[in-house]
Amino acid sequence: MLRLADIKNRRISLSDTREIPINERDAKKYGLQKGDILIVRVNGSADIVGQFILNDDELAAIYCDHFIRMRIDQGVITPRFLSLFGESDIARSRIQSLFITTAGQKTVNQAHIGSLLLPLPPLPEQSRIVARVTELRALCAQLRERLAATARTQSRLAEAFVDSLG
Repeated sequence: MLRLADIKNRRISLSDTREIPINERDAKKYGLQKGDILIVRVNGSADIVGQFILNDDELAAIYCDHFIRMRIDQGVITPRFLSLFGESDIARSRIQSLFITTAGQKTVNQAHIGSLLLPLPPLPEQSRIVARVTELRALCAQLRERLAATARTQSRLAEAFVDSLG
């Protein structure tokens, strides 16, 4: 069973899942398919509630009641595009405006998620957007690594300079 603890950096992690007995009917009802989106339904953190988590693998797993499962028509919208939309400032601010808060827990429901307006370009454009965002994220990761390497080099040079003075 996938729990909130099995989500790491907006990705499903199977490193520490829990196993429970479940009958075949419930396994079908709560099972996940490749391309399903899990939406975090309840949590104390506003940054976590309403997150869109893409299931991009074939999993023999079900989801717990902290999630809403969204199964989409992939002939109309690509799962990765929908996942990216869920990360956007537009979607996040709209979802946060819909929170219900009780006892310190923030909650969204299916009606909240269903009320989101989604810009829906044609499938080829969705794929192009996903590819471009993936490229830009890889470039940002490379730049972060280069900046970290530069900072390490500057630190070593500063230490060497100070050592040469003494």
